[in-house]
Amino acid sequence: MKIPTLSLLKLLEDNGFGTIDKDLFFEKMPLGATGLYIASVGMSQAKGERRRQGYDIYVRGKNDIEARKLTESVADFICNCNICELPAVPPIADESVKGVELDLASTPTSLGLDDNGRVLFRISGTIYY
Repeated sequence: MKIPTLSLLKLLEDNGFGTIDKDLFFEKMPLGATGLYIASVGMSQAKGERRRQGYDIYVRGKNDIEARKLTESVADFICNCNICELPAVPPIADESVKGVELDLASTPTSLGLDDNGRVLFRISGTIYY
């Protein structure tokens, strides 16, 4: 099974942005945790068109400046990433995702305060594969 957003999270882990299930999370982040999580965003898919998966990456830091810096670092990494394959994430996503192009559709956006009074940031994009 291929899960492009989980494979993108693994790519972030492989490039020093954190550790999955410690400060990198898939689809949700525990209340009070810091780090980032990636959420899959549905997109229309026309027949015969290259597959694509939308994503949002949300970031919460120990403080607002830390969160903003991490958001900027991830955005810069994605914008400058010249890969064509996302890694497998066994046993959940046991296939790598080949023929990949990463697109970042937004600059960092502040979503306001969470329940702990910290700013939550978001960037959005698309994985073409």
